[in-house]
Amino acid sequence: MTRASWSYQSFLWPDDAEFPVEKRSAVLLHRLLSLIGAVLMGLAGCLLAAVDPSAVDLLSFFGGGGGVFLGLLGASYVSGVVRYWHPEWMRGVAYVLMVGLGTIAALNGFSADYDVGLLLLYGTLPCVVALGAESNRPVWRFLGIGILASVSGTIFGLIPPPEALVLTGGMAAVASVEGIALSGQFFVRGRLERQNDLFARAQRLADIGAWEYGVFSEELFWTQQVRKIHGLPPDYEPTVDEAVSFYHPDDQSLIEEILDRAVEKGIPFDEELRLKHEHTGDRWVRARGTPQMEDGEVARIRGTFQDITERKTQQQRLQSLRERLELAIGGAGLGTWDWDIETDEVIFNQQWAEMLGYSLEELDFRFEIWEELVHPDDLSAAAEALDAHLAGTTDFYQQELRMRTKGGDWKWIRAVGRAVERDAQGTPTRAAGIHLDIDERKRDKQKLRARSAAMETSIDGMAILGPDETYRFVNQAHADIYGYESPDAFLENTWRMCYEESEQTRLEERAFPVLRAEGSWRGEALGQRRDGTTFPQEVSLTLAQEGHIVGIVRDITGRKAQERELREIAGEYETTLDNVTDAIFLADVVGTGPKAEFRFERLSSSYEAMTGLTTEEVRGKTPSEVLGAGPGGELTANFHRCVETKTPVTYEEEIAMGREVRMWQTSLAPVLVGGKVERIVGVGRDITKRVEREQELERKNARLDSFAGLVSHDLRNPLNVATGRLQLAQEEEAPDPDHLVAVERALERMDAIIEDVLALTWGGRDIRAEELSTFSLASLAETSWDHVDTSKATLHFDDPPRVRCDEDRLRRLLENLFRNAVEHGGETVSVEVGRCPGGFYVEDDGTGFPEGKNEAVFEAGYSSGDEGTGLGLSIVESIAEAHGGTLSATNGRAGGARFEVTGIDVEAPGEENT
Repeated sequence: MTRASWSYQSFLWPDDAEFPVEKRSAVLLHRLLSLIGAVLMGLAGCLLAAVDPSAVDLLSFFGGGGGVFLGLLGASYVSGVVRYWHPEWMRGVAYVLMVGLGTIAALNGFSADYDVGLLLLYGTLPCVVALGAESNRPVWRFLGIGILASVSGTIFGLIPPPEALVLTGGMAAVASVEGIALSGQFFVRGRLERQNDLFARAQRLADIGAWEYGVFSEELFWTQQVRKIHGLPPDYEPTVDEAVSFYHPDDQSLIEEILDRAVEKGIPFDEELRLKHEHTGDRWVRARGTPQMEDGEVARIRGTFQDITERKTQQQRLQSLRERLELAIGGAGLGTWDWDIETDEVIFNQQWAEMLGYSLEELDFRFEIWEELVHPDDLSAAAEALDAHLAGTTDFYQQELRMRTKGGDWKWIRAVGRAVERDAQGTPTRAAGIHLDIDERKRDKQKLRARSAAMETSIDGMAILGPDETYRFVNQAHADIYGYESPDAFLENTWRMCYEESEQTRLEERAFPVLRAEGSWRGEALGQRRDGTTFPQEVSLTLAQEGHIVGIVRDITGRKAQERELREIAGEYETTLDNVTDAIFLADVVGTGPKAEFRFERLSSSYEAMTGLTTEEVRGKTPSEVLGAGPGGELTANFHRCVETKTPVTYEEEIAMGREVRMWQTSLAPVLVGGKVERIVGVGRDITKRVEREQELERKNARLDSFAGLVSHDLRNPLNVATGRLQLAQEEEAPDPDHLVAVERALERMDAIIEDVLALTWGGRDIRAEELSTFSLASLAETSWDHVDTSKATLHFDDPPRVRCDEDRLRRLLENLFRNAVEHGGETVSVEVGRCPGGFYVEDDGTGFPEGKNEAVFEAGYSSGDEGTGLGLSIVESIAEAHGGTLSATNGRAGGARFEVTGIDVEAPGEENT
């Protein structure tokens, strides 16, 4: 049905969404009868009026009756009460009309006109009353009333007998026809009700409810079972949006999608949805829907809801059980097989295939594949065991056999199975079972047998004691150690037969408690041979299953003798290590070739004293772990060189020890055992002072060479001048006095050079500790300033420190720096003396140093003027170095020269004078 088409149903069908469907059908029928009744009664009134125009009251009655029916019809559209109770209203109106017409007929003497009207009334009203009734009682009730009225009228003379007979016969005929029609209706209705009842019962049993959705009216109808599934009240009628909102948010879009497909394309659906409701909780619903077509369009969708929560729960439980079973099978490494004997088809699981290195895709699911994979030596026995079980001889089929893996190896498998289905004759039709990988266990048994053979042939004495501490197994070596010919001599005897009483007590008190508490004990004991002699032995006891004890005994008489000898050697060795002055260390060689490792074993006392390391700290560690990556890597490289050449290696290296860097000379000597270097003995000697002396001697020699060349050059110039002037004076009859003046200046120049050389030599001499005292740098500077021709120059201070120094030499250092400032900065130069980190500085505001010349000024003979000797700053540098410090030169803050003396002993700011 579409909105463009029209039928009486579209006009008469109730549109109240809350109105039950069964009531809607009744209202539709009664509305139709109301319309027909109004029309018929109007026609009847008109006909009767045409026959007897004077019967105005009859026309009015029929007109009024038709009006009542029309009013009732109209009221059902606007009044919910009238609409809901329409059948009852119809029935009441029909009774009232019949009583009214009967009264009018009786008052008019039941004339023919009224008889016809009464018959029309009886032909119409019983149908209206009977429709929707449960039986034919309304028809018989109307018939009884009519007959009673006819009989009463005849008795009282109101109705002529012929008319009464006609009236009664007519009413009986109408009632009979209507009764037959209504009986068929009641039969159909009863059958329909029985079907509906059976359908409702089936819905309840199957937990299925029906539903219908009107596409054009957008009305949704649910049966009571649907409401029950959704946990709703029996009278609740949800809208489409409400119905969708009952479901899980993830399923709501799916519901809208399948409804759209059903409406637009006519596609039916069958989906499982999750229902979430505050009353029912989480439930699973199976929703099915089928589009209904009218005039080529989908007019409605009808379907069912079924509560499948229990089935879904069972499915989930089965799935969980299946997953747990698969997990158990997978975790246990079980391969399963299922053999259809009639078709010869076999189904393997993934573990069965993977057990042999295959994937399921690589296997042919035939029984022959099993036969092809079984080891030829095991196939006949396996086939016989399988045939015996299929024949009913054994309850199970089980066999241990070897099967070929994908890689071509053979793996031990334990196969277990049974026939699970037989036909009527008892012939097996299906068998199933498992495969268990026992390859490792099988090989362990083989290893155990090999170990047993090894125990029999071992050179160590091996025995097994029972829980009662009696011998259960003894190998031949055990018997030989104790001087017995056969192992049988030990069986059924306790272990005490091999020890003296005192040793028995010691083992019972010390060994066995530990064995039972920790499961093993290892130590030394004193065994007793058959002839009564004793010998030292090494014993290892292990607690096995069921209280058994596995014991291993080794005669260590020879080893003990070696240990005594080694102890004597070790004593001598320890004495040597403890008294030698050189640092000695021992390193074990682990491995061979480029991958060999070297691990410290022992340090001598002198090595520990020199380095601060101890044997406990370095034992077992590599050079890199002890010394760091750099020094450790160099030592490792020298170790490798010693091992490769198998000859001593000597080298010198610098080693950082705390904050100091020391110079070491190390000699490595290989210890050969059977042609292989097993250990390296290293002897280290601290040669720092020797190297320093050598370096100082070289430096002094270099300085002397430089001084010698400088002095010879500088002395030769004034000497040449003096010699030349004297010659000129001797040659002249009247010598020019200027010659004498020039000679005098040359001699003064030579005297200044000699004085500076002496100062340089004296200033660089090492200072002894007793020559040092602490002085105020300010006082020394003021004294030195007074000894220099400073002209108009000025001296300033900036927190000068107290200095521990040789007073004369430090004054000479300051005098040279002041003189240098005045000579190069001018007679008005300003000089400042102050503290700097680690020492002090002297700074002027003169011209400073030419770019790149600040380090060259310390070179002997360097001078930017013609009058200087070039030794002044060399003297300053030598005095600074004699105090253990250094001299550096840079441009000052004002652009002048700045000299810093650092590394000498100065007091910190605020420190008390000493």
